[in-house]
Amino acid sequence: MPSHPRHGPLFAAGQPLHTRALAIDVFQEEPGRLRAEGEILDLRKAGFVPTGGDLQTAGFIHHMQLHLWLDLASGSIEKLEAFQPHVPFEASNATGGESCRDVVPRLQPLVGRSIEDAFHRNLSGCFGGPLGCSHLLTLAQAMGAALPPLLDRERSLPEMRMPGERIGKRAIFLDGFGTESGGMNVTIQLSDFATTPKAEVRTGIDRLARQSEVQAAARVDLEQMTIASLEAIERTRTHENLAEPDLTEPNLTDPGWQDRSADLEPFIGGPALSGLAAALFRELGDRTDRRLLLEALLQFAPGLIQCFAARTEELLQHIAGTGGDSGAEEAPRILSVGGTPGSCHMWRADGVLSRQRTGFGGR
Repeated sequence: MPSHPRHGPLFAAGQPLHTRALAIDVFQEEPGRLRAEGEILDLRKAGFVPTGGDLQTAGFIHHMQLHLWLDLASGSIEKLEAFQPHVPFEASNATGGESCRDVVPRLQPLVGRSIEDAFHRNLSGCFGGPLGCSHLLTLAQAMGAALPPLLDRERSLPEMRMPGERIGKRAIFLDGFGTESGGMNVTIQLSDFATTPKAEVRTGIDRLARQSEVQAAARVDLEQMTIASLEAIERTRTHENLAEPDLTEPNLTDPGWQDRSADLEPFIGGPALSGLAAALFRELGDRTDRRLLLEALLQFAPGLIQCFAARTEELLQHIAGTGGDSGAEEAPRILSVGGTPGSCHMWRADGVLSRQRTGFGGR
């Protein structure tokens, strides 16, 4: 991964493997009521894996949506709808008649609860681990992080929004790239937008009240499952300071990129999956000035898991070499097929898919 100028963008090279995209749009529904539309999409660009009695190929893997209607004053969720246009497992004989869509009703206990007060605890209680879908869970967690600051800002503005007007948007992209040495490069980009009410807008660019961005780039040691390198940059700007910055006195309101790599040194050599979230909260959780950096990096582990299935050549060779014999020597841990044990309803410990798993040569 090439180095970058101190305030320039980050880059990664390698074979494109997987892209995960999350988008959260927030609109004025009516005075005092907002509508938030969240979407998560996984696009596998290489490889295929045998799982669930079929072949899961390159292409769209997950496409899931979560819509929330919120009371602006209290932050409470008045209505919730979830959709899963594309799921990896439809109901079939191989899944025992189960589908990823079976668990969507378990989100309904969130209705009447606050998006600001104990939302993540309430979400985990009704939809965490084997109770729900790990991808909808990731999307809901991202919405729980993105929405409270927008609500706070909106409460401070005069009531000038038009019905259907966009209030803000957050977009997060994670991309995985395979390297010639067998490792993986990963990039994360987060863009957070807040808009100016249309009643105050004279030109199109005036609609930008604020844009905050985070870019991060990592190199993953797949043998040790650790982070070999990690760097990040960040900037915040408005429509008034989009011009090239003077970098002699950089600060968070300057339109130039600020280097955050020093904050990430504690994670280098540490876990890339299990344990990373706890480490992130331990090092950055109390840093309000690093809130967006934390929220971007929390997407690292769940996105990285999605990249693994695109690196299946060794696994397929292992399966072919053993004839699919479940009693043969196990494949390397990194090459396991499917979700991590207990990560969702479909991959719960006593589920059909978990019982089938060893037949494909993985754990």
